[in-house]
Amino acid sequence: MFAKVKLLAQVSVKTGHLGLNSDRNDSTHESRIKFHKCHSCNVRLNYNKTKAYRDDGFTDAVCFSNRPIAVNEKINVRLIEITNEWDGALRFGFTNQDPAVTDDIIYSLPLGHGADICAYVLFDEYAHKNKILHYWFESNGCLIYNVDNEPVRVMNSNIKADVPLWAVIDLYGKTVGIEFVSKGLDGDRNDSTHESLIKFHKCHSCNVRLNYNKTKAYRNDGFTDAVCFSNRPIAVYEKINVRLIEITNEWDGALRFGFTNQDPAVTDDIICSLPLGHGADICGYVLFDEHAHKNKILHYWFESNGCLIYNVDNEPVRVMNSKIKADVPLWAVIDLYGKTVGIEFVSKGLKSKPYHSYAENILHFNDVHGGNVILSSKKSKARRIGGFEDAVCFSNRPIVLNEKMYVRLKKISNELNGALKFGFTSHYPALNLDFICTVPLGYRTHSWIDELFGKDVQTNNTLQFWFESNGSLMYNVNNGPITVRNYKVNTDVLLWAVIDMYGKTVEIEMVTQSELRRLTLTLDKPLSRFYH
Repeated sequence: MFAKVKLLAQVSVKTGHLGLNSDRNDSTHESRIKFHKCHSCNVRLNYNKTKAYRDDGFTDAVCFSNRPIAVNEKINVRLIEITNEWDGALRFGFTNQDPAVTDDIIYSLPLGHGADICAYVLFDEYAHKNKILHYWFESNGCLIYNVDNEPVRVMNSNIKADVPLWAVIDLYGKTVGIEFVSKGLDGDRNDSTHESLIKFHKCHSCNVRLNYNKTKAYRNDGFTDAVCFSNRPIAVYEKINVRLIEITNEWDGALRFGFTNQDPAVTDDIICSLPLGHGADICGYVLFDEHAHKNKILHYWFESNGCLIYNVDNEPVRVMNSKIKADVPLWAVIDLYGKTVGIEFVSKGLKSKPYHSYAENILHFNDVHGGNVILSSKKSKARRIGGFEDAVCFSNRPIVLNEKMYVRLKKISNELNGALKFGFTSHYPALNLDFICTVPLGYRTHSWIDELFGKDVQTNNTLQFWFESNGSLMYNVNNGPITVRNYKVNTDVLLWAVIDMYGKTVEIEMVTQSELRRLTLTLDKPLSRFYH
């Protein structure tokens, strides 16, 4: 677990007064990122301020970027010196505090997110020489990162993206030296095609009709045979912005979207319906019915590691693993399926206002679940409506490392045997057409499941469970002793929480930390320390 957060400590640094640049201009994006001359006293910079070293000890080595960072601008940090004398590794994030006018340089970067700072830890498995950390923030306040070309991780934070943000890095524990490297070193494809507006390709399915300037596409009749493509290859990290302009309730299903390596201009067979999932040369995913409404805007793109990432309007992003190769030309492919009759490519400038509410990022139950489950209107509660099985639920999004799930047992029946099963799965719920009736215990190739039993199965008991970087599944009940299951959870893939309301368990509720504190006080049970 993470070390306890250390208190802020004032250290002496020579600072020159630089006015707070409240207007973040994109021109700052053009200059190379270096380290700020203001830093903790245990930091030493090289002559051109591109490298930072910790002199001694394992802490008191916090440094900052020399300028504010733009939205979606990547910070690329190479680890150039590592020691095995200490535990822990690099901490990184963003702060709204201008280093040049801040009197207190923090002694050790606090983990988690607050009003003016957010920071996360690089796990020991990545603390190796020449590893490169890439991280950035989105307009919705999410911090996103990956190491080398591994799948991205999305961290929710309360930090505001509409004020100047400086990168902040703590040379903690094993990390002795780091270097800012240019974006050209992280494998991004800088394609000149990125500069032209995206339109629809002249090659498409026979049931598609385009407007005169090829920015809008319509399905003529039926509910399928309406696949269309972008007019050019899409660059890595380039966003596709699609507005839904015409919807019908005559059909079920909704827009399907993804990427393909097949050039539409030289492909004889235009696919009738975009296949879901990922293959060697195409990947496709479905827009859920809840988002199939007029004027909703879908944003999606792909990373250099092959992940497809998307969100609707400014809701939290979803990360989808795919086998598609990012080092060859990729065209956007969209299927005007089911309810979706008309769509329009829009420029990124039309994206709705920045989204800062952390409440919308709170976990709830997935729309996809077992046939014996009903959800509450806010999807925070789930109930089994008959029998003793076929009541499997999932989280609405992937769970990140060390993120805790809090599940309260709302209703218990003693008429049946068995109880709640819980854990994680790498199966994407929306793509599993055949849902398991009951989840298997123990660890399998794609699932890692445990169960509650005995005195733990009581009304109002609260289960907490999470997974660690070493693959252990961890849980406790009512803040009691932690149980560790060495299940070898695969932390290199996206993982959804999975809960089976089996046997005695009739109704459950997903609660937040703040709700858990309130419930604990109400039930007169001791509080434990909460940390991530």
